[in-house]
Amino acid sequence: MKKSLIWFAALFAIVGHSCKKVNCPAAPKTMDQVFFIDENSETGTLVGQVLAFDEEDSKPLTYSLVSGNENDAFSISEDDGLLTIQNEDAIDFETNPVFNLIVEVRNSADKSTQTNVTVNLNNIDIPTNGMILYYPFDGDVMDYSDSQNNGIDFTDGNYVQGMRSEALNFNGSTDYIELENTLNSINGLSFSFWMYSRGSDGIENNGTIVAKYNMSNGGSRCFMLNSFGNTDETRTDNNISITFYKYGYTYAYHDKLKSYMEQADIQNELNPATYDLVNPLRIELQQWTHCLINVTETSIECWLDGVLCTKKQREYSNYFSDETEPVYIGNIISGGAGSNNHFNGILDELRVYNRGLTEDEIKTLYKE
Repeated sequence: MKKSLIWFAALFAIVGHSCKKVNCPAAPKTMDQVFFIDENSETGTLVGQVLAFDEEDSKPLTYSLVSGNENDAFSISEDDGLLTIQNEDAIDFETNPVFNLIVEVRNSADKSTQTNVTVNLNNIDIPTNGMILYYPFDGDVMDYSDSQNNGIDFTDGNYVQGMRSEALNFNGSTDYIELENTLNSINGLSFSFWMYSRGSDGIENNGTIVAKYNMSNGGSRCFMLNSFGNTDETRTDNNISITFYKYGYTYAYHDKLKSYMEQADIQNELNPATYDLVNPLRIELQQWTHCLINVTETSIECWLDGVLCTKKQREYSNYFSDETEPVYIGNIISGGAGSNNHFNGILDELRVYNRGLTEDEIKTLYKE
């Protein structure tokens, strides 16, 4: 036994001495790293590069993610250690503000080192500047903006699961909300909301989301945001439509935009020189869609699920805004067209702004 131990010790000494002489390969060298990115960043966004080097080997290193990559949020380039977002849905501050990744770096001699990579998410807040109405529909029709413009509830109070907590289910025949105070729409308004539409009832129908519109004697046309209508003759297409009226007594002068139009419709209905079909989209029935109407000083835009659909130059710098005319959600009390102007579906996270929104703000509202 004693001889065996002496022999093993001698062999170890010889091997160790030999290893030093021939310069046995060592593992790559690296260091812990920390990165910061904004929440809601898109798939493909570069987070940073994991740095490593090998003093004794000029051959390329290989990189891999070992642990901490929850919901496959990130991917790493095997060749150069570039870390990018792979699943944008996982980049949410409220769900997971910090990712603690373990990255392994390996050289051509199959020696490896593991290093800690921390990815911190920057919390991107929902824009509140210029927000004059916010209805989350979490069990009530209260306004959670600074305006405190609460609703008068004429619905069945049917609250269901929404995109963010609860949402209000409109029955398509009798449900609507009246705001306690009207909205000043003289410069136009921007709207953001989630919608689950069940579609038209098969007749001429506006499917009203929000409106300040009255065709009765002495009433005023100010604005109308609808969920149906491709042309003025047939309002059964699933299509976001916004109209701001220049004069309250006539339909003839207005700025109008729809999420989907054919070129022929523009030629027939609107001024084609002002209209831009960027990526026209119809509303898909019985699925959640984020809808955003953005009114800037010079243009009106329609965005669906963070994608710009249509855009037009404003023909009028201001619009009619009767301060005595009430605003309704889910219906037009005196719409004048068809026998039913009610919205048939579910609304969630309704926001109204008195200013135009930036593209980043629009994407934030979509990805909140």
